[in-house]
Amino acid sequence: MFKVNTKSSFIPVVFLIILLICISSDDIAAEKYSVNNIKPELLEDASAVIRKNKRKIETRRFNRIREKRHFIVTILTPAAISQGNLFVNYKSSFSRIKNFEGIIYDRNGKKIRELKRDEFTDRSLYQDFSVYEDSRLVKTEVYVPQMPYTVEYKYIIDHSEFYFNFLWAPLDRKQVSLEKSVLEFNLNEDIQFSYKTYNYDDIEPEKERISRNRIKYRWTLDNIPAFVDEPYMPNWSHIIPYIRFSPKEFVYDGYKGNMESWKKFGYWINDLNANRRDLPQETVDQIKELIHDVEDDREKVRLIYNYMQSRTRYVSIQLGLGGLQPSEAAIVDKKGYGDCKDLTNYTQALLDIAGIKSYYALIRSGADEIDVDPEFPYNYFNHAILCVVLEDDTLWLETTSSIVPYGYIGINNSDRYVLLITEQGGKLTKTPGYNIKDNEIKQYANISLSDQGNISANLNKQFSGFAFEERLGITLAGKQRQKDFLLNNIKVNNAEIVDLEYKELFDPLPRIQKHIKLNARNYVSRAGERIFFRPVIFNKNVSVVPSTKERVYDFELDGYLYHNDSIVWSLPSGYKPGYIPEDARLVTPFGSYHLNYDYNQKKGKLIVRRKYYEKTGKFDAEEFVKFALFRRAIYQNDRNKIVLVQD
Repeated sequence: MFKVNTKSSFIPVVFLIILLICISSDDIAAEKYSVNNIKPELLEDASAVIRKNKRKIETRRFNRIREKRHFIVTILTPAAISQGNLFVNYKSSFSRIKNFEGIIYDRNGKKIRELKRDEFTDRSLYQDFSVYEDSRLVKTEVYVPQMPYTVEYKYIIDHSEFYFNFLWAPLDRKQVSLEKSVLEFNLNEDIQFSYKTYNYDDIEPEKERISRNRIKYRWTLDNIPAFVDEPYMPNWSHIIPYIRFSPKEFVYDGYKGNMESWKKFGYWINDLNANRRDLPQETVDQIKELIHDVEDDREKVRLIYNYMQSRTRYVSIQLGLGGLQPSEAAIVDKKGYGDCKDLTNYTQALLDIAGIKSYYALIRSGADEIDVDPEFPYNYFNHAILCVVLEDDTLWLETTSSIVPYGYIGINNSDRYVLLITEQGGKLTKTPGYNIKDNEIKQYANISLSDQGNISANLNKQFSGFAFEERLGITLAGKQRQKDFLLNNIKVNNAEIVDLEYKELFDPLPRIQKHIKLNARNYVSRAGERIFFRPVIFNKNVSVVPSTKERVYDFELDGYLYHNDSIVWSLPSGYKPGYIPEDARLVTPFGSYHLNYDYNQKKGKLIVRRKYYEKTGKFDAEEFVKFALFRRAIYQNDRNKIVLVQD
């Protein structure tokens, strides 16, 4: 009979059990983070896979919120290296961030190493932009040469202010897929909030009472394939699944507010802005003198706006409640600078002196516009402008620019929702849009072509509306920089600018007039006695759009410029057209293109007229091929050549 000596074998058995537990734990971790464990459909079109994205928010006591985050991502290709880096924004006035952990795993899920504390840097978020700010950024950058690899992060943020106005978008990148994401609230039951799901079936949370006065809410998203990258894709907010959360009642830096309606949210902003428009008597007297004997209110607005522009400059201020509350007008008047809120409030105070009614207004400004849902009150806004109400008109003032003319709010503020802050609370309305022909690039060129193939051109060009805005910066540059910019944009080889002049006009629409004299050698090509040249000149080339595969998403166009060209070619003596391309007329749902040739044999002149614009709007995916054909036809017609033969 075989007997075991329990005394002598006890220690080895314990070691064996511990070893087996360790091996088992490592195997479990390896299986969990192994690339082989990712579902095939999540690898398709993906350069990275988010394995886990968990955010847990719990109230600890009044105005004490703890947020725990756990994020795991597998990097599949070099294109997604940045997805493995950590970037955490927070407000130092209201938040503390701590307990960072970072671990890197290989393709099989085995741990490579843990990140060290000094690999997480904490710096100002706007250090090259703001003068006063408390927005900070914790970041770390990871690089592992052997791909794929996985990175895991854990950290905690403690908040003293957190009013549940935020967006949960666990998958906000193209070519990244999602295995699992969880958002969990552990709240006192008296904390009330609203939420709304976008681009996904409504996601109702699991709801559980965890104590007498506390409730847990849990939202889950899983197995979301990667969004492929396509040209002219809609804004991300039209594609990705996300949920907006908005508080009902809240307290922020001692100011009690309510966001159940736009009206109530406006009352809160009114409270923040209250009693901040007083100005020193000296400034009051200056404004009264400035508008003395001026009867027209529009002219008063223009004079006061120009006064504000001449005395102030824009400086970003992101400090505590300063991210939401404007500085007192008297402080801006004394220091001569402020952010959008400060300058808008200051301009409003100046207009008060003239007895002109105006409203502080919040707007989501910028090219990558986030849609405002009028049915869901939420703080979408990142900018402030001013709405001036006249007896027979409404003006909008962008107060942060020292060079934009009054009444022009630009492409980043036009045709979008804005929240007016009135005595009766918030009122949602829209800023005006600009007609496509308001945003015109109008060109008249008179060009002489010599029999040696050289050209001498006089070009007059006018930029209005959004086109004015695009060119405004170059008008402030030096002559040499202006010439370099033009030579790079007119796309004519061997060109030399002889003379260049800019002139700005501001009424009724802002516009820039440009006059150029230039020469260019060897503009033509030859074949024997024949001369070939492109008659469409001094325009940026319209690009060709590839359409080689079936499209997944609808597409959006943002065509905001109207091109209107007249080019008069004086042909060389002894030559006449041997070939003139056919006129082109394209009218499509995406835009319009007209190209017309008119040859006057008696005067030896060829007149080329070209008009082109693209529409703004959203189009069905199956229409993309037609759009690509429209673009290709324009590209080909613009590149057509005239053939001259000897007379």
